[in-house]
Amino acid sequence: MSVKVRLKKISGGRSHLYLDISKDGYRKKDYLKLYTFDNPKDQEERRHNKQVKELARQYALDRERQMVTVQRGGVIESNMTFDKVYQLRISFVSNQNTLNNYQYMFEAAQRLGIDKISISHIDRYTCERLMKLLSESLKESTANERYNKFSTVMNYAVKEGIIGSNPATFIEKKKVEEKDIRYLEESELKQLASVKPDGEEVEVMRAFLFSCYTGLRISDIRRLDWSMIEGDRLTMVQKKTTDRVYLPLNSTALRLLGERKHGKVFSDNLTTSRIDWHLKKLATKAGLSKSISFHVARHTFATWLITRGVDIYTVQQLMGHKNINSTMRYAKVISEKKRQSVERLPDILQ
Repeated sequence: MSVKVRLKKISGGRSHLYLDISKDGYRKKDYLKLYTFDNPKDQEERRHNKQVKELARQYALDRERQMVTVQRGGVIESNMTFDKVYQLRISFVSNQNTLNNYQYMFEAAQRLGIDKISISHIDRYTCERLMKLLSESLKESTANERYNKFSTVMNYAVKEGIIGSNPATFIEKKKVEEKDIRYLEESELKQLASVKPDGEEVEVMRAFLFSCYTGLRISDIRRLDWSMIEGDRLTMVQKKTTDRVYLPLNSTALRLLGERKHGKVFSDNLTTSRIDWHLKKLATKAGLSKSISFHVARHTFATWLITRGVDIYTVQQLMGHKNINSTMRYAKVISEKKRQSVERLPDILQ
């Protein structure tokens, strides 16, 4: 029984590290998704190679120890620290927003010294401490999101046989207070669209109205390129979820696009805060009592679909939601509208 670290040369002047596992006459290759530079050009690349090789060596020792432990009928005990498993897990992540959330979580773990703890020694109490720290400085939804990344690292350790179970799953997450969805009624959007915008407001208005008919987030509006539009269909990979969405464009959305050009559809020169500032000015000009931000357009799109009888699954697909629960929030708008309709009935007992 043995576990050796080997290198397999790949393109781009790099090598892929893998474990060469031999047991009872059988051999197996376990690729680690770790890479080294064949001819490191500078100190940074040499440091990278050293760190990656040490990580692979530790991983091999742990795998061999696990095989011996399992063979003897014992409980898995790993000496791999949390930071090493964390590095292995994030090597699979390409989305920058997701990487940022992992990094924020890891920084919190470092403050508690969790990063240098053997991952098999992380218990329920350790998880509770991390959740408490996150909750003290972040709003509930953000704290839960960061804690989920911690739990994902722990689940990865379970999947790879580094630990037997994930104690993070036993910690109760913070209850998120659900906020009312702010959206525009048809009459309110017409009122806003009737305003004549000036200067930067022209592009802000066009982008906002287009989002009301597509549900695109501001991050995707900025990235929208003419190459993503074919006829009356828009195809793009969402920045937030990295999922591909296919959106049909109705006649209003097509008119808002204007004449076909090359490159970006909308200007991306303005910051989100600047865009929201313009929208508040436009809402005031239109005489709207609601305070609006760009995200109100996305809420408007989903709410209009729901109130016009589009099924919840179709709305989920159009919005690009990974979880149906995110879409179900809009279904509550229907209940409220039903209540308002019933209250309009005349009182004949007066």
